[in-house]
Amino acid sequence: MDRLDREFNLLAASAERTARVQRDEVKRFLDATQRQPVASTKAATSVAKGDSQPRRGAILAKHLHGAYDALIAHVAQRVADYETLPDAKSKVGALTEMRQMVVGARNLHRSLSWLDAAGNPPLDLGTRYLVDQITATLVVGHAEITVVAATDRSYATVTNPLRPVFELSGATLPSDETIIVVFVPRREQRSGLLHPLIMHELGHAANKRHNLVARVLMTESGSKELSTVMGGARKNAEASAKAAVGTDELATVAEDVAARFLAWIEEAICDAIAAHILGPTYLYSFMAIVGTSDIDAAGDEHPTTRQRIRLLLTQLDGLGWHTVLGDAAPNIDEWFREAASEAPGHADPDVACCEAALARLYQEIVDVVADHLNDLVFRASDFDPIREEIGGLLALGIPPCQTVARAPIGRAAIILGSWLFAVEAQGGGLDALAVAADVPELSRLLPKALQDAAMLEAWEARS
Repeated sequence: MDRLDREFNLLAASAERTARVQRDEVKRFLDATQRQPVASTKAATSVAKGDSQPRRGAILAKHLHGAYDALIAHVAQRVADYETLPDAKSKVGALTEMRQMVVGARNLHRSLSWLDAAGNPPLDLGTRYLVDQITATLVVGHAEITVVAATDRSYATVTNPLRPVFELSGATLPSDETIIVVFVPRREQRSGLLHPLIMHELGHAANKRHNLVARVLMTESGSKELSTVMGGARKNAEASAKAAVGTDELATVAEDVAARFLAWIEEAICDAIAAHILGPTYLYSFMAIVGTSDIDAAGDEHPTTRQRIRLLLTQLDGLGWHTVLGDAAPNIDEWFREAASEAPGHADPDVACCEAALARLYQEIVDVVADHLNDLVFRASDFDPIREEIGGLLALGIPPCQTVARAPIGRAAIILGSWLFAVEAQGGGLDALAVAADVPELSRLLPKALQDAAMLEAWEARS
């Protein structure tokens, strides 16, 4: 019994020390933040309304500090509870939990790198202006977003990631504070043409805040397709079973397939959001990264890439982009459409059922997205009149933020014009998708154009 007590005390002391050391580092960041003037990175999108913006990283640091406090309090409560445990078996269970606490405290250390990113953002200023503006419109105005250059291989996002730590001690996050952390592969942090993928990630934050998947399911078609998927999963399970399948087992299978379908709806929503905001730019960025994988591989979280291409082309064509896609890069557009039209390369009946249901439901998905975005939609008619002018400015080495007639150029048009310029500079072939993001001129021109366009937009709104 003494051995268990000693081991428990060691683990408890380790968990508490780890949390305190890390909390002290957060406290130093908070103290430094309070001594600094308000960060100006959101100023260009808020000056017209006179908004006061929070110091970048301040809410994240506040939540981190609170999370460590909650962790320390939970350890203290478990130490007190340990004294009342009646037998060795109960104490072994307490040891197991405390080991998990130690691991959790050490893993929480990863979030300190988020503060480094908040203090020294990995993205250029022009892109940060754009991300801030879209976040405020798409998610909520008071959200604090931090973009982290990570070693992960793909883009990802989390909203209010510290909530589980708060819940350890029964504490809750303030309802008026929202944290969004977006992870960008370190190799892409200076590849401005690939940053449109961040808009897809912000779609996940928008769904978390506004329940967009639930809004799709509330439509008549949404509830019908969910029932179809669950019914199909039960039939497929019965057909493939060699023995009788119990009711509980069928229900579990149906729930698992339904969970996959709901995740696919969320991915389709995020794709639709990014395509609405940025037009073909998102399709080019998406295919430059995701198009290099097995396009018929279906996962629990993502539909097949082939279906995503098909749905994106349907949406973009509906917004009038068909001619631009074909004229600007015909070889690439031909590949997109061939990939979309070919039959899928899988035979899983549950995947086929989910794919068919998602295709039938897609118009409702687009309608929900369009309703949520309101006027934040980029159409071909916004781009056609200035397409050649953007390309001409880039060819002259001039950041394309304003037309010759001194009209501001929208940032979605700037990014798309830069994509088309880069694809043409790389020969216009399919391989141009892979190397366009590294065209040297754009590493200087695109960030500067986005930054100046944000300033012009704010000035126009203020006038």
